[in-house]
Amino acid sequence: MLLIREDQLEMFRRRARARFDGELARHFLATYPYECREAGGEAAVLELVHQGVGRAAEHGYTIQNQAGLYIGLTFMLGVDFDSDPQIPWAGRGLDDESVEDPQERILRLYTTAVDYLRATAGDGCRHLVRALVRIKGFDLRSVPEPRGESWETNLLKRLRTFFPEKYDFQGEEANRALVRQAGTAVEDLGLEGERAVTAVGTLMFMMGAGFGHDPLYPWAARALAEGGAEAERVDRLHREAVAHLERSLASGKPEGEGRP
Repeated sequence: MLLIREDQLEMFRRRARARFDGELARHFLATYPYECREAGGEAAVLELVHQGVGRAAEHGYTIQNQAGLYIGLTFMLGVDFDSDPQIPWAGRGLDDESVEDPQERILRLYTTAVDYLRATAGDGCRHLVRALVRIKGFDLRSVPEPRGESWETNLLKRLRTFFPEKYDFQGEEANRALVRQAGTAVEDLGLEGERAVTAVGTLMFMMGAGFGHDPLYPWAARALAEGGAEAERVDRLHREAVAHLERSLASGKPEGEGRP
């Protein structure tokens, strides 16, 4: 009788998982070539998939198709889509126990996400492209350095000016929740001024609340991790964001997509 040792079983599991992750990575490399290049290529996408499969499993999505849909949602909505305050319906839909079948549940959420992106980005992503152009041309130096009492109202007004279609579709409550989270995120980064909260809040609004550690935006994590005075750190993040938006616009990538 042939006995299979535990270490051999573990080897088989690792090989099966490697094939699983590799197949998903190849799918996303082909489906989102621009995003995958920005993320750092095949090795970065494999790590993104590996993390995504693990997070999908935490929500009960354990087969390849379900994990693929989950990772697709991170491409569409951001790495923290399940807890992003501007899209509270995403987290609710992901764990909606009233839909017993996980496959049906995540398909419903995926369809809702596609509808959301179409509604906010517009046909051919014309609304999104206009928003990117507005943000690219925005002078961050026009924002006062101290954070005054009206910073929340000021940021909400700026977000609506940048991308009115998305702002109005999401609604005041969701947008205000995002702005408040931006205020907390800025403090966690050791920043405090209104320019900082404007830069961070705008990127959260456009790229997802977790943009700072989103594998698709490695430039953001690098910019935030580097030291320096507050003004220097904020200016660096703003420069990197503008450079990213310029690449997005030059590549034609927003066409048919919902995130810059």
